[in-house]
Amino acid sequence: MTADQDLKQGIIDRGFTVRQADRIAGLTDRIDPRSVGVASITFFPGFDLSKGTGVIDNHRGLAAEQLFSTAVKMGHPVVVTDGGSSVEFQHMLTDTGATIVHPEPGVRSTMAADRRVAYKVLLGNRDVQVVTWIEANKPETVEFNGHLVMAAPILNSYPAPDGRMIPPYDVVIANRNAIGMASLPTVQMVFETRAGKAMESILIKEGLLGRGSDDLPIYTPRKMDFFNGQRSFSRSAAEHFLARWVYTPDINDPKDRNIDPERWSNGLQLPVASALWAGLKVTSVDIPYLHGQGQKDLETGNGEFDAKRKAQAVDQIRTLLEFLKFKRGVNSKLSLSPASSLVSF
Repeated sequence: MTADQDLKQGIIDRGFTVRQADRIAGLTDRIDPRSVGVASITFFPGFDLSKGTGVIDNHRGLAAEQLFSTAVKMGHPVVVTDGGSSVEFQHMLTDTGATIVHPEPGVRSTMAADRRVAYKVLLGNRDVQVVTWIEANKPETVEFNGHLVMAAPILNSYPAPDGRMIPPYDVVIANRNAIGMASLPTVQMVFETRAGKAMESILIKEGLLGRGSDDLPIYTPRKMDFFNGQRSFSRSAAEHFLARWVYTPDINDPKDRNIDPERWSNGLQLPVASALWAGLKVTSVDIPYLHGQGQKDLETGNGEFDAKRKAQAVDQIRTLLEFLKFKRGVNSKLSLSPASSLVSF
C-alpha cells in the first residue's frame, strides 16, 4: 500500500466512510501547513529510557517526540512549552525541530498558564492563521490529519454536505466518535461522557448550544466533546484563549477548596464558553482517533489517574456555572484577572 492508501485505511479503521477518508486525506494538499500552528506542553520529569517503556513518562514522552517530529516534517510551526522534563527528554525534544519555550518567569506553571505561553509565540508568527492545540501524547492526531480536520472550518476549507462552503468558524472542538470513546480506559470514558453531557445541558439551557440555522447548518451543534482537550481557534478568538479566570473558593466547602481554573478550566471549556457568549462561531468535528493501547494499559486501574479524571470533571462544571453567573451579572466566585491578555491578534 502507498502512504496515501495507508492514511485513508487508518481513517476508515477509526470509524469513517471511504468518502470521508478521501476528504480528510485530501486536506494535506488543500491546506498550507504554515497557516496551522501546533501548540502543546510537556512535563515528563521521570523520562528515562534506561527504565523501559513501562514508565508512564517514558511512554508519553516517546509519543510526544513522534507527534512533534511528524508535525514539523509536515511543515507546521510547532511550539512546545516544557514545564520541567528530564534533561534526556529535553534533548530529544530539541531534536524534533519544534520551538521549545518555558513557563513564564514568576508565573505558576500550570496546564493553562503553559498553554498561553505557546499560544502567544505562535500568534507572533504572522503566517499562522489557526492555532491548534494537540495533547502531547496523541501523535495520531497529526498522523491521520485530525489537526487539519480541526483547522479546515476556520480556514473555510470544509464544504457542507450539500457542497456549499461553510462560512469560517472561530473555534473548533475535536470530537471522539464512538470508536474513539470506546478505546479509552473505562473510568475515563464514563467520567468524561457523563460530565460532558452535564456541560452540554448547562450550555443548551443557557441558549449557547444548538443554535442552528439554514445558513450555518452545523453552527454550535448540541454535541461537543468538551473533555477532549484538542481544539483550534482563529486569531479573532485568541483573546478568549489567553484570558485568565480566577476562582475564589468557599473556605467552608471542602470540595470548593480544590477548584483552580489554572489547572484545567482556563485551558479547556472557559475559552469556549467565553467565545460562545461573545457570539463567535463555534463548532465541533469528529476526528480520527484511537487511544493508544500502551497508554491505556498504563492508565487502567491507576487510582491517581482515575481521581484526576473525577477532579477534572468537578472543576470544569463548577467553573462553568460560575462563569455563566459572572456573565449574567450575578454574584460569582469567578473573576477575570486584570493581567489577562484580552487583545486581538
